[in-house]
Amino acid sequence: MTNVKWNGTRTEYFRPQRGIRQGDPISPYLFVLCMDKLSHIILQAVEEGKWKGIKVGRHGPIISHLMFVDDLLLFGEATEIQMKCVIESLNIFCSMSGQEVSQDKTSVLFSRNVTRSLRSKLLNITGFKETSNFGKYLGVPLHGRAPKKMDFQYLLDQVSAKLSMWKATHLSFAGRVTLAKSVIEAVPIYPMMSTAIPKACLDDIQRMQRNF
Repeated sequence: MTNVKWNGTRTEYFRPQRGIRQGDPISPYLFVLCMDKLSHIILQAVEEGKWKGIKVGRHGPIISHLMFVDDLLLFGEATEIQMKCVIESLNIFCSMSGQEVSQDKTSVLFSRNVTRSLRSKLLNITGFKETSNFGKYLGVPLHGRAPKKMDFQYLLDQVSAKLSMWKATHLSFAGRVTLAKSVIEAVPIYPMMSTAIPKACLDDIQRMQRNF
């Protein structure tokens, strides 16, 4: 629902019948304002004790949600009360904004400690599907377990592709060393800022670098 200011006076609330055209310069600002309301709804539920987020580390902060552009990650306890609170918060937001939660693009990732019977109950409440991982989030693999070498195979593929391309060029030994150090060693820096890359993966990168 929305309203507009006309001659200094707000009109009655009405439901928009047509969205903004793609590429409209005002679209990103409206989206930010819209998602800010969802964040407010979630934080209010957290303050009231209805929504219990997860703690990042023993002395880390409690996180209930993360937003980036049109991606949304929600965190909470695996209980029926908590799941109903999540759905209720989303329904409130959808009724106010006119947006809808996409069933096809939404999935639930459970901890290994959640029993199969409880998972089924929670999935029935939401209507969403279960997943074992979220793939990549902001370019970094997101899993509910310790990272494995195969999760970062894309880094090895990137390094291999770069080295194969450079082998076709005529470079001196000093040029190869400089190029490898300045480019190859920078490849894993971004994912290393948010997760621990397995040592085996880093060893493979160094091995390919030395062979080059």
